[in-house]
Amino acid sequence: MSEVAALRQQIHATYQQYIDAILNIAFDITENSIDENDELIREFRKIGAENWQIFFDSKFETDTKVLKQMLARLRENIDKSVDLEYKIRYKFKI
Repeated sequence: MSEVAALRQQIHATYQQYIDAILNIAFDITENSIDENDELIREFRKIGAENWQIFFDSKFETDTKVLKQMLARLRENIDKSVDLEYKIRYKFKI
């Protein structure tokens, strides 16, 4: 497997872990009718949109340096998402 293919596979697996991790909080936000204009929710959604864009763009990227940066950014965003999830759960008592 080429390095590009391996990096793409890592990005795909990392993105899947992210999706699996946020499903519960996304469901809770919807089920509890939380205001989607809340600052924490907007930030959470912004990170989600960026993560999706990284995942999508990685399918076409061929530069290993760029793919490594994408993977690092995705992992950084996941850490931010976890932190935001705790803040959202605390703020809205869910």
